[in-house]
Amino acid sequence: MANPAAALEEGVTEPSLQPKGIELNDFMFFPSVELDQIYTDNLFAEENNANSDWITIVRPAFKLQSRLPQHAVNLVGSLEAYRHWEYTRDDHENYSLAADGRYDLSVNSELNAQIGTRRYYEDRGSDDDVRGETPTEATAHTLLLGGKTRLNRFLFGGTAQAARLSFGDVNTSSGVPINNSDRDRWEYTGQVTGGYELVPGYSAQTAFSANSRIYDDEFDDFGLQRDSKGWRAEAGLGLDLGQVLRGDLLVGYMKQYYEDDSFADISGPSIRATLNWSPTRMTLIVPSLERSILETTILGASGIVRTAASLSMRHELQRNLIGYGYVSYYNDDFENISGKSNTFETRWRLMYALTDNFYTGLQASYRDKESDFPDGSFKEATVGVRFGVQM
Repeated sequence: MANPAAALEEGVTEPSLQPKGIELNDFMFFPSVELDQIYTDNLFAEENNANSDWITIVRPAFKLQSRLPQHAVNLVGSLEAYRHWEYTRDDHENYSLAADGRYDLSVNSELNAQIGTRRYYEDRGSDDDVRGETPTEATAHTLLLGGKTRLNRFLFGGTAQAARLSFGDVNTSSGVPINNSDRDRWEYTGQVTGGYELVPGYSAQTAFSANSRIYDDEFDDFGLQRDSKGWRAEAGLGLDLGQVLRGDLLVGYMKQYYEDDSFADISGPSIRATLNWSPTRMTLIVPSLERSILETTILGASGIVRTAASLSMRHELQRNLIGYGYVSYYNDDFENISGKSNTFETRWRLMYALTDNFYTGLQASYRDKESDFPDGSFKEATVGVRFGVQM
């Protein structure tokens, strides 16, 4: 399914202002660099006594895209360097590198592969954040293999994915170490999908997935076994009405079985819905709704049932002036304990293209989280400016 926030994160998309790229035989190379200057009024996502700071972010990135007559291979990478003006202990660098490929077996059949690695730092507003002196470093390595084939009106597909997640230890403000290695784990997921074209533009769809989540430590620091296995079965409708409306609506049932006897298994209705709606050539609107089961290491909680709704928007005010908006609300229900959190978030950006190589913009965001956990509630507002160069 499409990323509902993708429209917000993309650069200027008017065709005449697209980067031209650098020709490298059968590939096109697209380098870029962005500079953000951000002000936040609550750097540490605190409920009381919030601390503000200015943050400078430098973001070099590249995309290497094939233009072969058959098959495809792509490589993308980025680096984000965060520099805080006052609380320099929060300085850090994120990176990501991913390659994907497509092997065309025939006009109607293909094989796909993707491999990626990234390092990021856990959001200070996460319920799993341990409130260390520095943010928690996390790394993720993923491998995905899949394929799909079309037989007349039928479409069949399948994927298998392995993900390795690791979390670094941090210290408290008094220097006491906080162990995060009991969160390290492997996550395996397999999925099969099927579709049948009812009439042009409309198809019946089904999807079944199974997962296994295996932690490195048999018991975490609280003596709990967090390994689990689960499945998800859904059916629904797919839409493909050209550039005007595309998307999927799937509903079904999901269940997660936990190894520890003290954890109650999680089950309930599931939903995945995303639409890409273009009411005009200059406007894109992407509503999304999903209900899923997530991992957590909150003491006593077996997992999280998250219900998330979002709306992304992009509108070309002028040929070289584009506005982006994103609004989301999600409810996290922590199973096995009486704990919930609700988060509202909105982000807005106005991008102005000076040429097809240079652009600038203004941006703002706001988050409001209400949590049942101590020090879990907070409000944060940010404003900033962005400068970008692309080729």
